[in-house]
Amino acid sequence: MSVCYGPAGIPEPCTGWQIYDSYTTDPVYQRRFTIAWTCTFALAFLVVAPFLARVVATNEWYRSLGGWAGLFGVHEGSQGGYERLEGEGGSTRRQSNLVLPRSVRRFTVAISSLVSSASRFTVPLPALFNRLPTIPGTGASYTPSCYPTRPYLPFSLGKLFSVLLIPAFILATLLPESQLRENPNRFGFLAVACLPPLFILSAKNGPVKWLLGRGWTAVNFLHRWIGRMIVLLVLLHFYFWTIQYSGADRTEFLAGEKQRRGIAALAFLLLITVSSLPPMRRFSYPIFFTLHYVGLIGFLVFLNKHTVYAYPWASWVVAAIYVADLAGRMASMRIRFVEVEPLDGGMVKLSMPGLRGGWRGGQHLSIRLFFVPPALRHGPTVGRLSRIWQDTTHAIRSAVRPFEAHPFSISTAPPHLAANSLAAASTDRGIELYARSCGKRTWTDDLFRFAVSSRSTSADPTRRSPVYLPCLIEGPYGGLPTYSSPALLEDTESVLLVAGGSGMSFVLGVLDELVGRRLQAKKGGRVDVVWVVRQRAHLAWFAERLSEVCDAAKEGKIGLRVVLKVFVTCDETLTATVPTSDSPSPTPPLPPPASSSPLPLPAATIAYIRPSLSSLVTETIDRALAPCGHCFPVCRCGELAAARGEGAGGMCANDEEECVGGCGGVGNARELVVGDEEKDVAEKGEKEEETVDAPKSCCSKRKEPVLATADADEILELPSLAVSTANRPTSSPSCCAPSSSRPSQPSASSCGGCCSRTTGGGCCTGTLEGSKDADEDEKDRAAGRPLRIRTGGLGVIVCGPGHMVAELQNAVATIPLAKQVRIGGVEMHVEQYSV
Repeated sequence: MSVCYGPAGIPEPCTGWQIYDSYTTDPVYQRRFTIAWTCTFALAFLVVAPFLARVVATNEWYRSLGGWAGLFGVHEGSQGGYERLEGEGGSTRRQSNLVLPRSVRRFTVAISSLVSSASRFTVPLPALFNRLPTIPGTGASYTPSCYPTRPYLPFSLGKLFSVLLIPAFILATLLPESQLRENPNRFGFLAVACLPPLFILSAKNGPVKWLLGRGWTAVNFLHRWIGRMIVLLVLLHFYFWTIQYSGADRTEFLAGEKQRRGIAALAFLLLITVSSLPPMRRFSYPIFFTLHYVGLIGFLVFLNKHTVYAYPWASWVVAAIYVADLAGRMASMRIRFVEVEPLDGGMVKLSMPGLRGGWRGGQHLSIRLFFVPPALRHGPTVGRLSRIWQDTTHAIRSAVRPFEAHPFSISTAPPHLAANSLAAASTDRGIELYARSCGKRTWTDDLFRFAVSSRSTSADPTRRSPVYLPCLIEGPYGGLPTYSSPALLEDTESVLLVAGGSGMSFVLGVLDELVGRRLQAKKGGRVDVVWVVRQRAHLAWFAERLSEVCDAAKEGKIGLRVVLKVFVTCDETLTATVPTSDSPSPTPPLPPPASSSPLPLPAATIAYIRPSLSSLVTETIDRALAPCGHCFPVCRCGELAAARGEGAGGMCANDEEECVGGCGGVGNARELVVGDEEKDVAEKGEKEEETVDAPKSCCSKRKEPVLATADADEILELPSLAVSTANRPTSSPSCCAPSSSRPSQPSASSCGGCCSRTTGGGCCTGTLEGSKDADEDEKDRAAGRPLRIRTGGLGVIVCGPGHMVAELQNAVATIPLAKQVRIGGVEMHVEQYSV
């Protein structure tokens, strides 16, 4: 290495001494960080660009919003609204997609399915984290049927990967050419560079909504994690400068004006962080909201006073993002009177009649209701101090309730897209929201008590006069992805909708629009709706609307079949008994007979059990791909190939098909049921549906159901079983019961045509109640009528608590890749609610 000498004869590098200039080097990496996240955003936009082009080309956005007025929120459709003419149903048919060769299409679906499966998987936690609550007054634990049997991490692998991109980008721009200990300004520069994406991901009317078609709820977790990284960077920036000044015994560090302004900015930043913690949000959302905005304003003001280098990033950029978001919110604000109706189980129904467009089924509105909660009644044993405390807290809640904004899902579709569009338009149903009480002294509980007290103090309570409240609404926001949801609602042949408790408010809105769109486009398919509730009485919340949608689908006569399955997990008659020394394994009692009370949903099958979501997904896949062989061994592809002289080995004669049967490894037998002409049409990508001619195929010659060998022991080990075999009612014997107690040759129809132990809602999972003829496919199979092989894709939509979402995500992620390709791809949307 060559050595040069300076004028004084001192050795020095030949290139000269290079002094690290933070204000020259660090802004370069600040800009590189900005380029990294903007390129990621652009890549996400390129992925959704084909969907966006299709929505614009087909004028779908105008149809969904009901006119130009829909760009500015919900409206009454008086001017420029979309009005569907009589007999217009077929005019809304979608344009055909670009037909790709079969090999290219299968390869594309395989790659996307592989990526989707990996991103949906949620890591389960050890059983040690599963602590079941106890029954009050007994000390006994609740049965596993009431609560999740296994906890999960609060995020999937896809979310984890998205979150890890944030520290990856930060480290890639933090470490190169930096002297963090001697000059830790790089921490501060990158913290300032994180402010624009922080505001973009928090905006309800920002680029994420208009360019990516996703609601702010889908990316809000990234907003929180970027905020945490900003706090970490600022703390490191403050720490390293502090140890430098303290080591040099320089006392002017805290006396300098620049340093004091930086410490003030840090204090406001910590205020934002503490107020944003989940316990604070649950304790009081108004306090969180107020402190969040106070801390944000103080942080930005003192940050710009602390350094002039924050001006381009923390002033006009974030101000423009916030002003655009605020303008969108103000444009969507409406003041209306809303009808409030209390329902059983702490539920409140909010009706806004007259609205005709500007939203889609499943979106949510942010509402502010102007009411004063009723005061709590003081008991005779309440002391003076307790009474003063209750009165004080009631006064505080009464003062802040009108200023609180809460999001609630819209459970109705616009009238022109509703399942029963004529009835929706004639009755001016408008928007219906449902708010369930989340506990004492919460906003929802105060609203429920106010509705009950207002109804009981009316002039004539027997006439059930409605109660009206002034309301400020804002939105709509969220819901299904804007650009890909039309194809999901209309073109996907098999759809599985899963709701947990009050999550049915979201699922009902999606179902209403799905059925309405398909009736107008004359497209069929199968929609399985699964609703998991704790109490049987809760079915009355949505019973009328669900029955209306199911009846509309049945009356359409277009091959659209909606099957409703309800699972009651914790009815008041299903509480566990206290374990004793004589009976260490308590057995829950049976639910009441079906005749003890009228059935809230005549078209549904009600099971008193906690469902296995994995089994439900498997059942949906098998029914779509092997309708003849679902739960019945119809034929084997190897035998079929051997009969045609093309070898065996478990593969179908047509090498394009796989053995994808249900129970017992059943093949779909497509060669037997699809003619040569139909197969040629399928190769061209123009075939819309496949049918199975039962009288001519093995469907009419099916064998007896395959029964388990050690039925009693194996059934009791199922995680979804809540009712023991010994306590089953004798009036409806199960075909999966032990051989000593079941009939010698049970017929398939005795249990609804299915005896699979893996099914989530069949005769093997506990006591059933309701219609045995709710599933039209089962009736067609029993009658020998044609059945459809559905390869037009599978859509899964879920709204419920975290454990339900995680369990269903894992069930979808573990679908074999061959089945995902065969069914045409699997799409999934998650709408998880929490406090």
